[in-house]
Amino acid sequence: MKRFGLIPPLLGLVALVAMVAWRVLDEPGFSLPPFPDPPEVTIPQFELPRGSARVAGRVRGGDGHVLVDALVSLRAGAEPLWTYTDSEGRFELTDVPPGPARVTVLARRFLTHEFDVVAPNEDLALDLTEAVAPTPVLPPLVRASLEGAVVPALPGRAVAGYEVLLTPAEPPERFGAPVERRAAVGADRSFRFDELIVGEYRVTVLPPWAAGGSWPNLTATAARTHLHSLGSAGRPLELEASAGEIEARLVDPSGAGVFGALALLHPAGRPDRPWPPVTSAEDGTVVLTDVPPGAHRLVLVAGEERRELLVQVSAGATLELEPEPLRTRARR
Repeated sequence: MKRFGLIPPLLGLVALVAMVAWRVLDEPGFSLPPFPDPPEVTIPQFELPRGSARVAGRVRGGDGHVLVDALVSLRAGAEPLWTYTDSEGRFELTDVPPGPARVTVLARRFLTHEFDVVAPNEDLALDLTEAVAPTPVLPPLVRASLEGAVVPALPGRAVAGYEVLLTPAEPPERFGAPVERRAAVGADRSFRFDELIVGEYRVTVLPPWAAGGSWPNLTATAARTHLHSLGSAGRPLELEASAGEIEARLVDPSGAGVFGALALLHPAGRPDRPWPPVTSAEDGTVVLTDVPPGAHRLVLVAGEERRELLVQVSAGATLELEPEPLRTRARR
């Protein structure tokens, strides 16, 4: 009975909420007025005026032959008219307004031509005199293979892994000019360039650690330029390397070899061009190969000890050095 006694108060509460909501929504700003019906709009039908004249004729090329499937168009007033010529080069445009008009003709292998006419005119002879210039044809690239061999700077030395770099003597700014090419040197000292563009090149022989770069150039001075032509393609190119070696034995005050000492090398006055660092062997021997002739600065580092030597390298020779002993122990 208590449950049924709660129903009348709940119904009264719901009715009260509904009345409040209806009054709130009925206030200005809470209710939306109905949308009015859109006005009726009548768009008048647009009709282009049709002409009564006829324009016809024949389209020919500069040598008198008829032009088939040429597009002939005409604009007189607001309406464009167009057609194509038939197998005899004839065309016909109807419903053209009488009076002056401009006829445009577009045909293959000819520039666009325009003709001023007066309609009606049924016997037009439209001659296209300006042909499209032929497509320029690029001249073929003249190529020939080049093969050769690298002669080591010191007898008996291997040159496998060296790289031959050919750089155009002039910038490749014109079509057909040579471009940069690279070729690896094999175990038999040979190299080959397939389909090399003929022209003049600067020749660079690079040691293995410098492959992909442009320095140091180990090519002998007399072989640093090469003119590649069809006549020279069958003759192998022999490139003599021009380089020397530096060999030193690093010892401590007791005369024992210093193992793991660091040898750094760069051309005199060019610290920005260092060689790859080399460490001394167990007996203290350090060997730096593929060093171009000239003055170089050699830096030896072992612990806190540091030696700087200015050395002169000769082509095809090994420079043997006996640096002062290196104290590898820490000083007290």
